[in-house]
Amino acid sequence: HELVKQTSKLVLIARKPAEEPAQYVVEIPSEWIFPIKLSVKMTTVFSPSDKNRMVIDSALLTEPLVLRHSLPNDYIYPAGMAGRKSLGKFFKDHKLPVYKRPDVWVLAQGHEIVWIIGIRANRRFLAAETSRQLLAISCIE
Repeated sequence: HELVKQTSKLVLIARKPAEEPAQYVVEIPSEWIFPIKLSVKMTTVFSPSDKNRMVIDSALLTEPLVLRHSLPNDYIYPAGMAGRKSLGKFFKDHKLPVYKRPDVWVLAQGHEIVWIIGIRANRRFLAAETSRQLLAISCIE
């Protein structure tokens, strides 16, 4: 077990055995139920993104999308914010408890984060109304 200080309280969590980081290549189109419920499909209808749905301009993708956990040097250009932030600082600013951070899934292209699933999208990949190749990715909670 591990004792973690979270703001003004102590939280006791079970320590997980060390395992190799999981990475899954995301096919287009696809439906996932493990490790998270995720739907990936091409679309022709533009709609604004929110925390559980992201519409990206697939013309901006140069490498396959990978579903994985965050890594220490990851950063994001958060939608609705200026500049770039490390994921550690982003999680801290959004008051995500330290013990929950290893369980957060991200969608990445190479070393660049496209979406912190269920939390925030990377503004550099978001589709515009003028985008022609749209890819809709939804997280089902």
